[in-house]
Amino acid sequence: MDLQVLAAHGDTAASSQIDEWLAHDPEARRLWNTIVQTCQQVRPDGPDAWSP
Repeated sequence: MDLQVLAAHGDTAASSQIDEWLAHDPEARRLWNTIVQTCQQVRPDGPDAWSP
């Protein structure tokens, strides 16, 4: 989540790291999608989730 926060605030290096990680780790991608879905359930009117 730390990389996600950095990427959401414009850190392009963090964004690149996340993209690389999620592209090569199916379990990480699955977990990431679960986190995004949970956030949307908890705060359906909140800001859009950052998505790599």
